[in-house]
Amino acid sequence: MAQLGEQRVGDRGKPTLILDLDGTLIATSRQASLHACFDFVVEFDSEEQPVWVSKRPGLEDFLRQASEIYEVVVFSLGRKSYVEKMREAIDPSGLFVATWLARDSCSGSSEIKDYKDLNSPKLGRELRKVVWVDDFRDSFKMNLESGIVVPMFRNSSRDDDRVLFDLLPLLKRIAGEDDLRPALLALPLPTLESNLAKAISRPKLTS
Repeated sequence: MAQLGEQRVGDRGKPTLILDLDGTLIATSRQASLHACFDFVVEFDSEEQPVWVSKRPGLEDFLRQASEIYEVVVFSLGRKSYVEKMREAIDPSGLFVATWLARDSCSGSSEIKDYKDLNSPKLGRELRKVVWVDDFRDSFKMNLESGIVVPMFRNSSRDDDRVLFDLLPLLKRIAGEDDLRPALLALPLPTLESNLAKAISRPKLTS
């Protein structure tokens, strides 16, 4: 069974936008932060510990507008219980994000699930209609031609971070293309790193 299943009625025919969670949409800390929007308790190494979460500036509006033209999927390397906590805090009604995927949907060895393979038949989407956004290129090392790498979001960068504001018009620009991959490569430099391969030297989307 495909991890994403059939598109929801409101998303049918839309391209799919796959968003990383930590470092892309949010920043987390195990220490109290002045920038934290919410906190919760999660299990680390068999111990319950508090986690403070900061949302990247513009997150709610970004998800709202992106969901109008894309099927939005959040794909995290985090455990399912952790991702579920984030879902409850960010989009509990499922109004904007169609699906939340966790580490058990990642690829890798039986011991380490450390990358997200869009080639997997479990994904259930045509690659020409998929774009991913992540702060860590190797997370999607099998599908560099489909991705946008953004600077990592940290609590300390919250006040002047403009990444989601700058990213949205670029996503809108390419959404109607039959194949998003050439469109990603054609996006203007130096505002974006849209990566066919590591050999292509492109600066990251600046915050």
